[in-house]
Amino acid sequence: MQGLVCLGPDRTNGESTYVLLDDWVRPAPLPSRERALSTLARRYFSAYGPATIEDLSAWSGISMTDARSAVSEANASLIEVTIQGQPGFLLKGRLKRLTTPAAQPVRLLPAFDTYLLGYRRRDLAVPKALQRRLQRGGGWLHPAVVVNGRGVAAWSLRRSGSGDELRVEPFARLGTVIRRGIEAEAEDVGRFLDRSLTVEIAR
Repeated sequence: MQGLVCLGPDRTNGESTYVLLDDWVRPAPLPSRERALSTLARRYFSAYGPATIEDLSAWSGISMTDARSAVSEANASLIEVTIQGQPGFLLKGRLKRLTTPAAQPVRLLPAFDTYLLGYRRRDLAVPKALQRRLQRGGGWLHPAVVVNGRGVAAWSLRRSGSGDELRVEPFARLGTVIRRGIEAEAEDVGRFLDRSLTVEIAR
């Protein structure tokens, strides 16, 4: 944080090292405050848009005043949209992607997935009933099943001697197409882990 040291190359035994920042990284010109805020806003809305100024503030830790300034500085690169009756922003060029119909697959998101972390509230992605299931306290964000960008269930992986089980806990009834999508995702998770998984969908 003070700009004195940074991570250096790992030793052959895997041990981490630290080096003086000035010895390791070439000095770069510091941007002006206005340019830094503009860049932050553009990059945030590129990754997380559509989102609100409140979301930017919550994600970045900057004040609401600075978040408003950031959006104002980046205004030429942004397009304003409405999110549940509130003004929000999106990087220009991304609107077509949101409005073009496309088949959105079922996804099994891991714990702390970026898709659910970048916002003050997750109402667009996760219904309130499921939010309580995915975030049960202690700062832990549990794995989620997402369909068409919207959370429909929580999931967990249980390993035992008798076999590994991928358990899905929906908050509403899941149709056949979604169930098949979950099974396909579970097969891919099993391939990655090199383990055979069975899928159990709770009532």
